[in-house]
Amino acid sequence: MAFAAVAVPWVLYPASGSGTLLDVLAPETLWAALWPVLIGGVLAVGLWRWGHRLPRVPEGDVVVVGEAAIRATAPWGEAIEGADGYLRQWPVASLSLLTLVIILGAAMLAWG
Repeated sequence: MAFAAVAVPWVLYPASGSGTLLDVLAPETLWAALWPVLIGGVLAVGLWRWGHRLPRVPEGDVVVVGEAAIRATAPWGEAIEGADGYLRQWPVASLSLLTLVIILGAAMLAWG
């Protein structure tokens, strides 16, 4: 799989009509493709070298934040459920559909 991941793009590139293989190996093209990789490598070395100085997240902290987020969003869920129940009633749903059809028809006439 690793060989195919490298070989297939090189085999298919000339068929795409984007240029020749020599264009791909031009210094400007190589630099444009490699500078993000080099920055990532420098950051990885820095993290490996000085990562022990970063603050550690104690066990359970992420769970506490998640539980707080669930408690904060629970009323939203209840409000959305109530709005959904109201909008599913036939008179409201049919009026909403009729309004949408009128708006779309007016838009078609305005831009048509």
